[in-house]
Amino acid sequence: MNDTNLSILLLLSFALLAAEKTEAEMCSQYEDEDHTELFHKYRPRYPKKIFEIIDRKLTESTDRLPNELREKYKKNDNGRWREALDIGCGTGISTLMLVDFVQESFGIDSSKTQIFKAKVVSYGMKDPSRVTYLNEDALMISQMFSENSIDLIVSGQAVHWLADRAKFYEACMKVLRPGGLLALYGYRTHEFEDENAEKIKQEFCPGMTKDFEPKEVKHLDNSYKDIFEELKTLYPNAERDDSFTDHLESTIDHYAGYLSSWCAYRNYKKVHPGHPDILDDVRDKLKEIFPGDTLVKTTAKYFILFVTKEV
Repeated sequence: MNDTNLSILLLLSFALLAAEKTEAEMCSQYEDEDHTELFHKYRPRYPKKIFEIIDRKLTESTDRLPNELREKYKKNDNGRWREALDIGCGTGISTLMLVDFVQESFGIDSSKTQIFKAKVVSYGMKDPSRVTYLNEDALMISQMFSENSIDLIVSGQAVHWLADRAKFYEACMKVLRPGGLLALYGYRTHEFEDENAEKIKQEFCPGMTKDFEPKEVKHLDNSYKDIFEELKTLYPNAERDDSFTDHLESTIDHYAGYLSSWCAYRNYKKVHPGHPDILDDVRDKLKEIFPGDTLVKTTAKYFILFVTKEV
């Protein structure tokens, strides 16, 4: 290695450390092993419909390319796109959903604990070689992947944590191929269809969210409205899709597990370790309506933001 390459490598190392520190300060709770287990066990899986919508949008943008580029970037013989990145992949919930649509997927997250869990989960795949997990910072993707090489970049419930989203968008546009797609998606808090159960949950939430919810989570509360405005300012072709609502069933215990994975609850427990558990209280109240293993219906409203890389 010559001196020039060594200097570049050192500069990249310092930049990566700085970026990791910034993101780690905002998402440090995801380094906790217990939280990672709760996250993977109780966070809802993304419906396949979300990825079908994304796949259709990428197909449309690819079909609009000039003939030569359209032929170059079309799906392979297996009906899959070539490569995709899942930013803020966590335990791989989204990454594994990509395998039906993409030949090779890369899950990227700055949390070592989450990446370790993702790798353990992926061992059960039929073809684990098609998924690679990287413990890296999202802002460094333009250093990790070649220009014009990636078909699709997705990020589920994660981009709001990034300290410099404008820099992230710029990196995405650099590595996406012409007609490639950036898709940011998520959902608002799952709501009970039963009015009395939803009222109990709404009484529970302010006790945590007022003082203990990270400020970044407000972006989820408003369905990424502010983030969409950011995108529209930088990329006028940005679009959004709010058409999909998922309907789920779970027990009260499972729903309480979902609430226990919230950052706000984890922060609350750190400050009030000796207090009566606020989550036990809400679970008991909900079980008065839905006892035992009774299944309760909930809904989740999804949103997807799109930016296509122009030719």
